[in-house]
Amino acid sequence: RKKYLIRIFHSFRSRMCYFSVPFIFWSSESFHFINEAKTWHEAQSYCRKYYTDLASVRNQTQNHEVVTVAAANEGWIGLFRDSWKWSAGSNSSFTYWIKEKPNNSKGNQDCASTRLNNLGRWEDMQCYINSPFICYEKGGGNQWEHT
Repeated sequence: RKKYLIRIFHSFRSRMCYFSVPFIFWSSESFHFINEAKTWHEAQSYCRKYYTDLASVRNQTQNHEVVTVAAANEGWIGLFRDSWKWSAGSNSSFTYWIKEKPNNSKGNQDCASTRLNNLGRWEDMQCYINSPFICYEKGGGNQWEHT
């Protein structure tokens, strides 16, 4: 399980002096590629049963991690067309669409897939298509450690 390390320096002020104390913050969220062909909704159910949910990709670093975990395969991610929200319920502020996507070309492309042959860029697809998928697991929550 990978942990994202971010070094944060927090200053504390006392009456007599100032000093800095370094802390390390990490998130214990991890991504898992599931090489089983399922519809988007079946993949969502699977991820919620065995992990946390379908992958929510909030920045380029996480997108790179998803691409790495998927190892040159394409797969469902947790984005769906309801103003393009994540399966876990949060809004999507980071996007990485293939050029001219999403386009809803068939009138019912309501789910998102990552396309590794397009450098991990996303494509809108019909939710009933069977595809591998990427789950994420949130274990133990965020943690702080004094260094």
